[in-house]
Amino acid sequence: MTEKKLQAQNQRSKITEIKDRQAKYQWENLERGKAPYEQQFIPIPHKLLDNPSYRNGFLRKKRSITYYWLRRFVIRGRREFYPDPLNLYQVYWLRGELASCLSVKKMAEDFKLPASTIRSHIKQLEEEGIIKVDRYDADETSDGKKHEVFILGNCLEGKENWFIDQVFAGK
Repeated sequence: MTEKKLQAQNQRSKITEIKDRQAKYQWENLERGKAPYEQQFIPIPHKLLDNPSYRNGFLRKKRSITYYWLRRFVIRGRREFYPDPLNLYQVYWLRGELASCLSVKKMAEDFKLPASTIRSHIKQLEEEGIIKVDRYDADETSDGKKHEVFILGNCLEGKENWFIDQVFAGK
């Protein structure tokens, strides 16, 4: 077996292991009656709130509401009733990624802002390393429409790590 094939096989094995751990964690929570995606609160660590760059900079910028709106819709479990043309649960959550997929047009309507402003917020968040964006063309999706998946961090066995915490940790 070539070195490249061996690396690819090891990568697939790691992804399978992560998916198995995530699925096990999900089922254990469901057995205890917990639905992790139904949390009412978005926890903000005190360390982050105590950071002047975050508190006096980021929170005062309008893009912070776009960020927290994206975070509010992070998929943490299977949702049969929720439109999910990209299967975020399988493709992202089970791989340990905290991701959401929202329409820029819908966000603009919700915030009563132009779509170009929301796009600008997303671009700024991406440039700052607070989010990562996977873009899908219409021919890559089940509903035949373009989509963007916003990745805000990772989660393994219930421990969530948000990119925003990492970005502001050094400031």
